[in-house]
Amino acid sequence: MTEPGHFDEAAGDSSLVDLYENAPCGLLSARADGIVLRVNETFLRMTGHTGDRVVGRPLVDLLDSAGRLFYETRLLPVVLLNDEAREVQLAIIGADGSASPALVNAVAVRDDDGGLRFVRFAIFGATGRRSYELQLLAARRAAEESEARVRVLQGAAATFSRLDTEAHVNEVIAAIFQAAFDASDVVVLAVDRRGSLELTSGPTPLDPYLGDSPERPIAHAAARGENVTVSSPSEADARFPGSAAAMRAARFGALTATPMIHDGAVLGVISCLFRREREFDERTVELQAALARQAAQVLVRLRLQRQLEALALRDQLTGLGNRVMIEGAIQQALHGSGEIRRPVALIFVDLDGFKVINDELGHGIGDDVLKEITRRMSAAVRHEDTVGRLGGDEFLIVCEDTDGDDARAIAERVCDVIRKPLPGAEAYPVTASIGIAVKAADRDSSVSVTTMIDLADQAMYASKQAGKDRITVVLA
Repeated sequence: MTEPGHFDEAAGDSSLVDLYENAPCGLLSARADGIVLRVNETFLRMTGHTGDRVVGRPLVDLLDSAGRLFYETRLLPVVLLNDEAREVQLAIIGADGSASPALVNAVAVRDDDGGLRFVRFAIFGATGRRSYELQLLAARRAAEESEARVRVLQGAAATFSRLDTEAHVNEVIAAIFQAAFDASDVVVLAVDRRGSLELTSGPTPLDPYLGDSPERPIAHAAARGENVTVSSPSEADARFPGSAAAMRAARFGALTATPMIHDGAVLGVISCLFRREREFDERTVELQAALARQAAQVLVRLRLQRQLEALALRDQLTGLGNRVMIEGAIQQALHGSGEIRRPVALIFVDLDGFKVINDELGHGIGDDVLKEITRRMSAAVRHEDTVGRLGGDEFLIVCEDTDGDDARAIAERVCDVIRKPLPGAEAYPVTASIGIAVKAADRDSSVSVTTMIDLADQAMYASKQAGKDRITVVLA
């Protein structure tokens, strides 16, 4: 049976026949009862069917079970009601019995009295689209996971920056790991001077597992500086038999051990314990390693602070850190910024008019002025910023997690407090020429301490040449 109103190749419209048969989509016509009237060659090539397998047979025979139900209860009623349906997704059964996704457009053709003559269908293969959608979904998930990872790292960095003792750091490490990885328990251990492991935070549910033998996961991580994952007690049987029995006895199904490493030295190990068996993908291991590096940097910073204080690396007049200490603070800030993609700013402060005070009022008054300016600057910056005296009337301020706008705001506060009259030298105005070097969050982390200081120094001189009492910002 042929479709009413079809063109006739014998009448000379062969070009229209070719257009129909080789259209860039499958074309099919069916009566209201679903019997197929005609199909084009494109549809037959798409499905592998022959014309006699399709024409004269029910359209639903070409659909899977879900498609049949959808066609009868949704698609056909919509076409009868609206005379069309667009981009309906169905699965077409091919000659080999496989189902392929397709997008279907349907249009009703009626006679002069409004009666339904037949329905035309345009069928587009959607396998490529489905693959693209799956790729897009995978890319979106990867982006979301990457964003979540950055949020965890940035949140940890913000929390770590407020800590001032190693005990607090160890407590926070355990809390961050427990929340980020849904661990039942988290154990933090330090490597002491003798190379032994010393518990610093967390419970000790697996005493044998915490021992110093290389057969223990934590000891293995500490000795080799490697991330260790154990997904089940059965895996522990093969890799760490000394801990397998302890895991079963304590009813732990999985664990990880992540070393805290700085400059090649293992400072300690963070271990997550899980009640159930668990597989650990590469992203999880990488995130644990990144958090452990952050923790190591914080521990190094605190230990460096103690060492610097013990060595009295402070300016005797002002009590600020001297050049050695401030360079260490810059180095630590630059190193940390590369890990968590946060900006760093270095503020170079040079006093305008201070030399006149020294020359006319004497060095005693000059020293008092420097002490007062130091007090004012320290009060004007944030708690987490580091202020140091470079020498003479030059000062540096190290600002972590600070972009150009935030650094300028800090510098403006410093300028404001320095402009105020100084006790004992009220008639001698003092201002500040300030240069700021900023390493942006997306910049190469290999910027050196010397480069940062030189750039900030050059920016400061630009402020002086522009008339003093000014702020100049440059990118490192």
